[in-house]
Amino acid sequence: MPSHKKYITRTFRLPEDFDEVLRVEAEKVGQSVNSVAESVIAKYVYNDRFYSDTQLLSMAPMTISSLLLMLSDDEVVRAGKLAGGTGARDNLLMRGMSLDFASVKWFIEEIMARYAGWFTCNYHLMDGMHMFHLRHVLDKSWSLFVQAYVVEMVSNVLKLDVDATVSDNTVTLRIPVNPGK
Repeated sequence: MPSHKKYITRTFRLPEDFDEVLRVEAEKVGQSVNSVAESVIAKYVYNDRFYSDTQLLSMAPMTISSLLLMLSDDEVVRAGKLAGGTGARDNLLMRGMSLDFASVKWFIEEIMARYAGWFTCNYHLMDGMHMFHLRHVLDKSWSLFVQAYVVEMVSNVLKLDVDATVSDNTVTLRIPVNPGK
């Protein structure tokens, strides 16, 4: 989990066609080639390198949606709880992270949202609660899976209860800032 970063300059060679792709992508998003390259490297550093020796499947959202639609809501929730119960904890520990709120927040915002693309995350501190509003393009089955996964993760890692609201394309989570008070 990055905090205060020190930067270094590193020079490396790229094939011309790689450079062309980086230049086109940088222009599309209004960034420098260096910024785009840094984003690619960050994805590797924070996520991809942890899966190099294991099988990590990439599936189109419609494939995931099709699979989930074949399950009952109860089966989807059970699958989410099973995956979130130990999977997220293991993911934090393999990255050498503390089992605390800052790490859970980072995991939701960076790993699940930014790098894995499960949803778009909006975080707010409101009314004594940490509020995560998670938006996606799939259907309610995905919302149920995500809700069960994240609630189980927070329960397993932080030993806290989570208030969760689910709709077809969103999950809103509320975690107390000062539990027990």
